[in-house]
Parts: sequence; structure tokens; C-alpha cells
Amino acid sequence: MSASNNQADSRNKTYPEDSKWGIRKKVWDHINNEKLANFPLPVYHRIPNVKTSAEASDKAAELDIFKKAQVVKINTDKPQEQARLLALQAGKTVLVPTPGKKTGLLSKIVPPADAKPEELKGCSQALGMGEHSQTLELDEVIKIDLIIIGSCCVSKEGNRLGKGEGYGDLEYAMMMNAGYITKDTPVVTIVDDVQIQEIPEKILEKHDVSVDYIVTPTQIIETKCPRPKPAGIDWSLLTERYLERIPVLKILQEKDQKAGRDTKLGEFEPEPRPKFTPPRRSRRPYGNRRMRGRRNTDRSSNHSRDGRDGERRDSDRRDRGDSDSKDKSEKENNPRQQRPRPRRRQNQSNMSVYVGGLPRSLRVSEFKKDIHDRDVQPLRVVWHGSNGHAFLQFQKQDEAESALEALQNLSIKGRDLKVEKAKGGRRNSEKVSESQDQDREPEDK
Repeated sequence: MSASNNQADSRNKTYPEDSKWGIRKKVWDHINNEKLANFPLPVYHRIPNVKTSAEASDKAAELDIFKKAQVVKINTDKPQEQARLLALQAGKTVLVPTPGKKTGLLSKIVPPADAKPEELKGCSQALGMGEHSQTLELDEVIKIDLIIIGSCCVSKEGNRLGKGEGYGDLEYAMMMNAGYITKDTPVVTIVDDVQIQEIPEKILEKHDVSVDYIVTPTQIIETKCPRPKPAGIDWSLLTERYLERIPVLKILQEKDQKAGRDTKLGEFEPEPRPKFTPPRRSRRPYGNRRMRGRRNTDRSSNHSRDGRDGERRDSDRRDRGDSDSKDKSEKENNPRQQRPRPRRRQNQSNMSVYVGGLPRSLRVSEFKKDIHDRDVQPLRVVWHGSNGHAFLQFQKQDEAESALEALQNLSIKGRDLKVEKAKGGRRNSEKVSESQDQDREPEDK
């Protein structure tokens, strides 16, 4: 995050329209209000999964640099799912960020041998990437031919803004340090036309990654951006907290120290990102409360004046009695008449997410803070911290799927967590925990 944004009370601050957060909010508001995105929702603090993402990915596959590329690095966000699938179908080596980044920076998606099209599709999705990927050690020699990255918004000149956490820019710098890419490695972003915005040069910094190609469903823009891309990691922008959350940074820091580069860390934590939320929709009132109360008052007063309220109640009872006896006789005469089936409850497992591999020293308050940082707000958390797992329960299935997407690559206290759909509902959570947690790593002594 930029130094100019490091001001107190960021959560309540109104950002100028020509600032990074101001431009991001403008784009998120428009996509949200016009309902241009699919889940995960809301779009705030995400690379928005606009409904045209697959169409734009298809167009990106027409680029010569895509066709010629043998090794492609693609981010794990939902909008780039189709791009990952197309690259796998073309037989390319697809690299994605490694969960936790302990000893490796990237992972290679390894589909099953003779994988069918539907299996390749699964490998391109969040859960499939976790099941069918192999971490590459940092000292492996890799030459990446093409980078496909997501964006919140981008200018025609190639200036790009991500979701505001800085990890996209940091990943690029880390790949430069590792020797996987050069300044000439092309960078492509896939967006919708509404995400193309004016981004003033003055708000950009040297660690911000520019893009060489912008692909939308309607156009391909070669930016020829004059801004130089980051030459490597700027350690002064990082703190000890980054090294704790991304352990592979320590290996890269040692590498830079041996090369004689300045690796002194910054002293101040970046300002917490502002909390943007969708505007509340005004609920349509159920009738006019004032008039409803007036009508009820008038009705009761009229009944009391003309003495008809008792007669009406007696009449209603007689009508209900006739109706009940009629229904009873019909059931007796038609014994085969089936009773209406009770409404089947929705499968709870579709609305629950299992998180395993939790350190036993972790407190539920710390866990909630980590998932809230990823915009995951479950209806409730069923905590089994002593057994190293928890269940997140949601009200809707798409909310659970959104959480699955957001919590991929989650690491807490240096431990990679296992995040997947729960295999049972609330009543079965105890039994499910035993089977799902068999492969949990033992607690560090």
C-alpha cells in the first residue's frame, strides 16, 4: 500500500476519486450495482469475477504470445479459471502461487494421466488445484513465458490496480528475485470493459506492476507501457510480519544478502485496508404501517359499535367447522389420497466448510480474525480447536462456495490449512471430523 495512504482511521475515511482506493471503490460499486459479477460475492476487496471473464479468457487464448508460451503463470482467482483450463487443454505447463509459500513460490498443476475434459476443468478450479498440484522448490530452474494476472481495474496505458493487498505485485517481485522471469516477460490481464479506467501516473509507485496486454470480450489492447516493472523485491516496503506469513521470503532475503543487496526491512506496518461494503438496499415496506394500524382501529371500533364482532366470530367458527368436516370426509372416502410430502431440508454439507490442520494453540478469536481478513463471514463457527479443525456454516450454498474460494492457500502460524467442503451436516460434524482430520499434520512440539 502506498505511503500516501498511510493515515489513521482508514476505515472511516472517504478516499478521493483519483486515489487508488477511490478508483477501486468506483469500479466495485459499479459492478455491484449493475450486478455484473458472479460469485464470489460481494465483489469488494476481490478481483471481481465479472460475468464476461470466460469470454475474455477465450479471446486471450487467441494471442500469439499465449499460443507460443510453454510455461504460463496464472493467478488462482475465480475470474482466471477459464484461462487456466484453456492453458491445460493446450498442453501447457500451468504454474500457480503455492499455498503458504514455505520453501517454494509456485506450484505446478499436474492433471491425472489421460485426464478427460471434465477432469481438466476440475484441475483448473480452486479445490482441484490443491489436489492436483506439485510445489516447485525455489532452486528449480524455471523459465516462465507468460504471466496472466487479475485486476480490479486497469488503464489503457497499462497501469494496473489489484484488490489492494499488494500480493500480486509482491509475487511478481519474488519471481524476479528467483530468476523465473525477466523484465521482458509479457504480462496479460483479463478484465471487462467497465474495468478500464483512468489511473493517474502520480498515484503509482515503483513496485506497482504494469501490464503489456489488456484483454476484454470486445478488444485486445497492447499497452506498450513505458513504466518499468519492478526489478525485484523492495525490502523496505516489508516488515517482519510479511516474513512470518510468507516464509519463502526469508530464503529470498538470504539470497539477496549474499548478493550484497540491501535487505533492511521497513519499520512501520502498512495501514489496514478500508472496509468497503455493498450499499444497503432499502426494503419495501409491507403496506403502510400507519394506515394498517388505522384500519385495524376503525374495524375494531365499528365492531364494538354495531355489536357484530361476536356474530362474525361465530360465523367464522361455523365456516371452519364445515370445512374441516368436509376435508375429513374426503380423506375417509379416498384412503389412497397421499399426504403432502414435507419439504426436504437442504443438505447442510453444501453450506458448510471444513478447515483442518489448525494449530492447537490457536484461539478461535485469532482464527475468526484471519478468515474475516479474507472477507469470509460465516453464520457460525463450530470450533474444535483442541482437535485441530473447525466447521464454518453458511446460510446459502453460494456463500459456502465463495468461502472455499477465498480461503484457498490459507496459512496460519506457518501451517498450511486444509479447506474443503464438509462431508456431513451439523449432526454428523463429530464423525466427519474424525475421517476428515486423519491426514492432519501432527502438532509441533
